Amino acid sequence: MLLIPLLTTALAADTAGRIGIGAEATFTGSSMGQITYWATDKVAAQGALGFTLVDGPTFDSTVLAIGGGALVKLARTEKVDLEFQISAAIAAGDAELVRIQPGIRPEVFVTPDFSFHVSAGLAINFIGDDGFPGFGADTTYVTLGAGGLLGGAGFTFYFPGKKGGGGSPPPQG
Repeated sequence: MLLIPLLTTALAADTAGRIGIGAEATFTGSSMGQITYWATDKVAAQGALGFTLVDGPTFDSTVLAIGGGALVKLARTEKVDLEFQISAAIAAGDAELVRIQPGIRPEVFVTPDFSFHVSAGLAINFIGDDGFPGFGADTTYVTLGAGGLLGGAGFTFYFPGKKGGGGSPPPQG
């Protein structure tokens, strides 16, 4: 609710040729840092890296995750881009998991260089021989979001692009 006044002034940015960095909580709840490169105004490539350390009462786990994916812009309004997102991640450590996530992602621009996004979609998970906390070994399961409709959320800061590539104008001085 506090962001509503901010959303009334920003326009969706021209993202062609721009690089963004940020963070994202994935459909099934793991957090990862991410980098996005918009090759055109319609297609982007993403890379992600995350680390999870759990010291719990029923299990301990240390997992490193690396992932990648693509975004395809489906529609643009004045302040929001609607994107199709497909990503895959591999988690290894005390537990092994391969995850494929197709979904939809509205990206709301607070400024031409900063956006928030939410994701909704499927998470298809393949668990390795050692199992994964709460699941047996050699298991496949599918979830819609993280137990609900909205499966992930995050933010992206976009660096200014090439001349004509969108974003904030360079500082004057």
